[in-house]
Amino acid sequence: MSAAFAVYFSWRFTPWGLSPLDYRFQLFHVSLVVAALFASGIVIGIMVRASWLRHRWRRSVGAGLCGLAAVLLVLLYAANITSNTLWQENISADMIADYGPWVVGIGNDAPPLSPGIYLCLAIGVAGVVALFVAWSDRFTCAFESLVYPGGRYSLFSTPRRTRVSVAALCLCAAGLGVTLTVLARQLRAEGVLHRDPVVALFRPQKEKAQFGWYVAFENQQKRVASEREAYRQLHQAADRNVIIVIADSLRADHMGVYGYELPTTPFLSRLADEGRLLKVDRAFSACSVSPCGILSTMSGRLIAGVEFGYKIFDLLHDVGYQSYFVLGGRHDWLGLRSAYGYEQALYLDGADAAPYDSNDDRAVLAGLDRLPANEHDRSFFYIHLMSTHFVGTRWPEFARFTPNDVRIGWFGAVSADDRQKWVNHYDNGVLQADAIIERLFAKLDALGYLRNSMVVILADHGDALGERGASSYLHGDLFYQEAVHIPLLIYDDPGVTYRNLQFASQIDVAPTIASRLHLKVPDAWTGMSLLDPPAD
Repeated sequence: MSAAFAVYFSWRFTPWGLSPLDYRFQLFHVSLVVAALFASGIVIGIMVRASWLRHRWRRSVGAGLCGLAAVLLVLLYAANITSNTLWQENISADMIADYGPWVVGIGNDAPPLSPGIYLCLAIGVAGVVALFVAWSDRFTCAFESLVYPGGRYSLFSTPRRTRVSVAALCLCAAGLGVTLTVLARQLRAEGVLHRDPVVALFRPQKEKAQFGWYVAFENQQKRVASEREAYRQLHQAADRNVIIVIADSLRADHMGVYGYELPTTPFLSRLADEGRLLKVDRAFSACSVSPCGILSTMSGRLIAGVEFGYKIFDLLHDVGYQSYFVLGGRHDWLGLRSAYGYEQALYLDGADAAPYDSNDDRAVLAGLDRLPANEHDRSFFYIHLMSTHFVGTRWPEFARFTPNDVRIGWFGAVSADDRQKWVNHYDNGVLQADAIIERLFAKLDALGYLRNSMVVILADHGDALGERGASSYLHGDLFYQEAVHIPLLIYDDPGVTYRNLQFASQIDVAPTIASRLHLKVPDAWTGMSLLDPPAD
């Protein structure tokens, strides 16, 4: 089963730097599972030999734990296929700690999966464990025939067989150890070891973790350092605060300010009517997952995964700006934390959200209370909101559009009758995000940051709402309009002329900010300033 999974996984989700069927990746995973089974067998054999499993209840518990381990491995495989389909990442312990309660209905209105899925999972787990328990006597007797000297099939029936058995077991252990060590070093050097589902589950997710992409990341960091130093010596920015607000999964066509039939953005619509908010008619994300969307926005060029580059907040830091990151959601398990660098005057994300949930934007509002008052108009803000994301915490006061009790069915399918519930649930999130942006403006204005600033409001990607069938929901592996058509709104002095408000991409944001501050756009950036006329 593990071999079949490894072949399918490496073909369907090819780790960067490997061919679709690179035997090393598959061999490493299968060897890892075999090593776990081998070690478990040795431990159980020792327990049987020491008569620790003679009592019936001990045999039942031991067999039940083996059954539970087997079914958890299957669930891990299924979860990794799902997570890689949605956001190209493996499941980790940190992710389970963050989203496990939410999956079972803690921190949201109701469990997100259909009740039948929970029931079938419970029956499946209980059935496998019960089967192992029912066979616990036969299971234990099989081990007894192997480890007790008097048995016909015993590995230790004679002194000669004992020597051969011990030598064979040692050779097996050594072979597995050498295989895993050699493959692990090769895969780690190529930055793909973390793609193994078991390794990913236990890998550290904190900002300095040396795994996977981080090896290449350090090399990129060294390469860009000289470019940053040269830019610092040649340029000086104007005094103007810069604020980037990214609302996760926000679609332009579900915003009232973009002509949506429902009043989902009363605050933003009011700013637009007053002439203070400009909107790009059609703007697009670089992809439909967060790391790519966020880093492409900040880097002025397409960033396909997680990598180091010359980002807008690096540029501003080098010319004397203070950076403040106040982010909803966890950004460490995505690898983004390291890509953001460590030069912020204040950094908060979902890991610092207590007493709120990590995906609750009340934590973002609370984080803004930790800001100092504005003094020099040389501050950069990156604010990330989760209200429009499926896992974002919804507040009861914004449940205006009903019914909105959404459920994910088998294989991600949603019935046609439930589609309107998903749309209502999403629209309530847009309404909530608009209200939070209004509160952000009020807080930043009270601290003096808004009076001389440019604010860019956009999304990291869009979100599908069943436009293409029962399984076309959310985002990740979709690249249709609904997954990449995003808003791009600019709050700036009314007298500033933006000459391209017709068509833009995320990679145009950083060059626009640089131009607005009278800074030269770095050569590595491929986006174009919206202050310039539109290009072909």
